[in-house]
Amino acid sequence: MIHTPPPKNPKTYTPQNLDPITIRGRVHGTPGVKLKRSPYTPYYRSAGVVGEKRFGKALTHAGVTKNMDTFFSVPMPRKQRSKTGKLIRDKGLRTDVDCVLTLGDVIVLVDVKMFKNTAYYTTHHNILVGLNKRGETTTQYRMSQNMRIAVERFQSLFPNKLIIPAVVLIPTSEQVPQTLGELFWVGGIKIYVLHDFMFTLHKLYDALPGTHDPVIIEELTNYITPTRKD
Repeated sequence: MIHTPPPKNPKTYTPQNLDPITIRGRVHGTPGVKLKRSPYTPYYRSAGVVGEKRFGKALTHAGVTKNMDTFFSVPMPRKQRSKTGKLIRDKGLRTDVDCVLTLGDVIVLVDVKMFKNTAYYTTHHNILVGLNKRGETTTQYRMSQNMRIAVERFQSLFPNKLIIPAVVLIPTSEQVPQTLGELFWVGGIKIYVLHDFMFTLHKLYDALPGTHDPVIIEELTNYITPTRKD
């Protein structure tokens, strides 16, 4: 069982508590490594790396990485496997899944987002809107199709696994954000603030048998290992 810190207490997952933590456990890959070659501006690349690292630190803090195999910066796979049954990177999309967690028959796909100076989040059509404490708009982010595509492909590639997607909002040093109601990303994927996601993950883990699937662990480990062509 994961011994999670007070899961509904947002202060548990503030940057001040998370930043000193070293990511460890059943961890594969490096948080944010793909962002270094992304087309985003240096500011957004830097913020993205910090957000993914804080997410890894939160998983470590909650004891998740002791039990669930955790893969960071997993390249988007093609729809079909190779003739030999291996996963193939879709280099046409040049995108990845920030974090993939697996235990037993469950695969959790996570997209991490972090925006500064945001106290509340809401959505308008396919736009994620960040608001400050006065209710003024500080951020407008058009939702990408990345996670919807990832869900479809992982479901196709791993038909015997339960695929659970999530978009997780990471707190910045300014404040711990809240969502205004239940929010969803493109494809009906639920949006969580970090402490709510950790609570949900805690409940999910408690419901699982706790067995590891060595086949998928080896497959994903080999898949994220860089090659000379990458």
